[in-house]
Amino acid sequence: MELAFYRGPGDLVNTVIRIVTRGPISHVELVFSDGTGFSASGRDGGVRLKTIHDLDNSDLWVRVPLPHISPEQEQRLRKHCSSMEGIAFDYRGLLSFICPLFRTDPNKQYCSRLVMS
Repeated sequence: MELAFYRGPGDLVNTVIRIVTRGPISHVELVFSDGTGFSASGRDGGVRLKTIHDLDNSDLWVRVPLPHISPEQEQRLRKHCSSMEGIAFDYRGLLSFICPLFRTDPNKQYCSRLVMS
C-alpha cells in the first residue's frame, strides 16, 4: 500500500488548489497493493475506489510506501473504504482553504481529509 500525491498539470481546479496551498500537490490517493486508488474526487462524483492507470509516471505522482500494513489490515481497510463509496464530494470544505466562511460538511469528503482520516 502507498499514498500517491498528484503533481501533474491537471485542470483549473488542480491549479487553484496548488496556488491556495502554495505547494506542488493537488490531490492524494490511498493506493492498495493491486493499484486501486481510494479517494474523494469532484470529477468522479465523490468518494470512490478506482484503478489509477498512470501511477508509474513520476512526473505526475509522488508515491510514498506504507510498508507496515499487513495483508489482513489492508483487507479490513479496503472493506471500510468500500463502505464509504458514494459519499458526496465536499466542495464547501475545499473552498474553506480559500475563505474560512465556508465550512466543511461532516457528511461529505474531499481527498486529503478522507485519506488522512
